[in-house]
Amino acid sequence: MNNKGYTLIEILAVMILIAVVSTIAVISVSSHIDYSKRSTYVTSARQYIEKVSEARAKDKLHDIKSGEALVVPIERYKLDTSDDFTTPFGSLLLDYCYVVMTNNNNHYTYYIFMLDEKKNGIVGVEYSKLDSDSVIDGVDSIVGFSNINNSSTIVVDGTNYVLDTTTDRYIVLTKEGA
Repeated sequence: MNNKGYTLIEILAVMILIAVVSTIAVISVSSHIDYSKRSTYVTSARQYIEKVSEARAKDKLHDIKSGEALVVPIERYKLDTSDDFTTPFGSLLLDYCYVVMTNNNNHYTYYIFMLDEKKNGIVGVEYSKLDSDSVIDGVDSIVGFSNINNSSTIVVDGTNYVLDTTTDRYIVLTKEGA
C-alpha cells in the first residue's frame, strides 16, 4: 500500500506551530503599535512645550519672576491646522491640559500636564525627561487649568506652587511659603 498523505498528528503539529508563531507575531506587533502611540503622544507634548517656549522667547507670555511658575493652557497652541486635540490613542485631550513654565534665576524649565478621555496622560514631566515611559495609563485626574484656585497646590518636580494671579489666558503660581 502506497501512503502519500500526512497523518493527523503531522497536520495537528503544523497547525499548532502556525498558531504559536501567529500569537508571537500578534503580541510583537501590538507592543510595537503601543510604543508608537506613546512615542507620538510624547512628540505632541514636546511640540506643545516648544510652542510655549517660542512664545516666551518672543515676549508673548506674561513675564514671571524667579521662584514663580506660569501655567499656559495648551488649547491656545494648535500644532497644525488639522489639530483637533485628538491623541494617538484615538481620544480627545481634555480641555484643561497645560504647560507649566518655571523660572529659577532666569533659567526656564518646562513641564507638561496632559490627559485624554481614555485617561492616558503625562503628569508634570520635564521637557528633557519626556520619553515613551512618561505616558501613564489610567491617570485618575490632574488639577485642571480652569480648576486652579486659592486652595490648589500644583506639584512641579517636587516643589509645591500655589495660586498668585489668574486670568483666562494664564495663571501665575508662586512657591508655597515664599
